[in-house]
Amino acid sequence: MKPVAGRSGVEPTGELPNEVAVGERGDADRFDREGHAVGRQMFPPDVVRALRAPLVEALVADGQVQVVDELPDCFRWIGDPETFDRDRYRSVVGRSTDELLVRSGTAAAAIEKVWGRRPVMWDRAVLFAMPPGDPTRVHRDGWQMMGVGGPQEHLNVWFPVTRLGLGDGVLAVAAGSHGVADQEAAIAMPHPVHLDVEANTSNRPLPDRLAPLWRAAPLDVGDAVLFRPDIVHSTTLNDGPFLRLAVGLGAQDAAVPLARPAGLSSDVTRDLAEVEWLVLALLSVQPTSPWLARYAFYPRGVIGRLGIEYPDELVERTFSTLGLRGLIEPHTTYSDDQSSIHRYFQATPSGRCAASRRMATRESTTAADRRLFAVQAVLADWLRVDSAELFNESRPGLGPERNAS
Repeated sequence: MKPVAGRSGVEPTGELPNEVAVGERGDADRFDREGHAVGRQMFPPDVVRALRAPLVEALVADGQVQVVDELPDCFRWIGDPETFDRDRYRSVVGRSTDELLVRSGTAAAAIEKVWGRRPVMWDRAVLFAMPPGDPTRVHRDGWQMMGVGGPQEHLNVWFPVTRLGLGDGVLAVAAGSHGVADQEAAIAMPHPVHLDVEANTSNRPLPDRLAPLWRAAPLDVGDAVLFRPDIVHSTTLNDGPFLRLAVGLGAQDAAVPLARPAGLSSDVTRDLAEVEWLVLALLSVQPTSPWLARYAFYPRGVIGRLGIEYPDELVERTFSTLGLRGLIEPHTTYSDDQSSIHRYFQATPSGRCAASRRMATRESTTAADRRLFAVQAVLADWLRVDSAELFNESRPGLGPERNAS
């Protein structure tokens, strides 16, 4: 690859390695070594085009881009970079990405093939819109600091929704830079390492150290680049006439506990989180045991026994994720004259079965399971299922000292 003459900023010195072709599976060990992978046609192109449709429609309506008939995957920039408001369009692409890629499990399944690990999606989708001439920014990410575990257990997924050549603002990665130390903290920082990080104690490596590491590759609709958040990355300059559009997703290793800042994605294939199991179990006893359901919220009841408090928005989100799986449903009671009296959610038959199975068995010994141990025993009794398995000393992590508590 030859650098483009007259350009400044990031200059890729070679093709981005570790490509995973269609139908192939990525090597987790190689990803750990290199810190990134390129998934060719990782997502169905037609699905990506469908999720960008409402975004392009909004951009055209606002006079930001023009459709180019002979280049259906490129959109000519006609807007004003000084007044262009990216935030205006982020919710548009967030909704379509969630509906078409995340909710069905398509994103998680595709990521697993390339990454080599089972992922859990974070509840976030970011739009990266880059008009021609926009400046580039060299940085590491910091969002993984809000999660559990290290950067090696978290993942950025960057995929274009427009066709990108090397001069169109394509993602550039400093290959292997996750193993390169930052500058000493004593060196003054010209700007924060990343806007998501409130406090920065170090600087990214010097440009001369990064220069030979920069790699990039043309990306088509359906392609994606997966990389560790702590790998140094940027983009090439957008020297063309088109608006660069890409979407960023966050994910983590499913073996690592899900932190609250990760939110609850709509992915119906992921394991339910602790708060989802709790809400489902409470709704399972509510219709037939209203008094017990109310008792659950007393200080010495179920919520009090958890010893933790969930943010209101996380609890509210739980009703959406459980509803998408068909585990709960809205219900309304009516008076004799058919006027509405109460509106609430209740567990569906499949939801009650799932809650009964989960509350009566100890599936693992994670920290979340240990916090739910006392709660499980109470709910198992309320659901009239045998909780003897919870106290089986042969189960891993449940020794006599555990049962004595």
